[in-house]
Amino acid sequence: VRANAVIGADGYGFVRDESGNKTRIPHLGGVITGRHVEIGETSVIEGGTISPTFIEDYAKLAASVFVGHNVRIGRDASITAGVIIAGSAVIGAEAWIGINSSIRDGRRVGADALVGMDVSVQRDLSDNTVSRAPGPDVRIRTDDDRTAIGFT
Repeated sequence: VRANAVIGADGYGFVRDESGNKTRIPHLGGVITGRHVEIGETSVIEGGTISPTFIEDYAKLAASVFVGHNVRIGRDASITAGVIIAGSAVIGAEAWIGINSSIRDGRRVGADALVGMDVSVQRDLSDNTVSRAPGPDVRIRTDDDRTAIGFT
């Protein structure tokens, strides 16, 4: 865990009290990280509401990554700088999320999927797919994609 990272912050969860005012929901689930996980500088990992936020073995998070409550990041996933993963999203094993991308709450990015730079993921992505900006193209991931991002 690098400098100024925050692990276990309260998530963004509110309910209205009897007077109609927003009041924070306690986030009691915490964060569970696997072995050999790296979390970059100034990243924030919110704790789960009831069940934990999970970051599985060998996942790598660069600087300034935001992980919302109840997220699950799969084994060996790569999350690059500036990525926002909203609450309850699931990132599959060995997925790669490009710089400054965002994953909408509750969405699933499949195993070995590749999300390009500046992509806003609004719907689930299947295993082994590529999503890039600009445009909605989603296709099956190939060995050429792995080479282009430095995985051989």
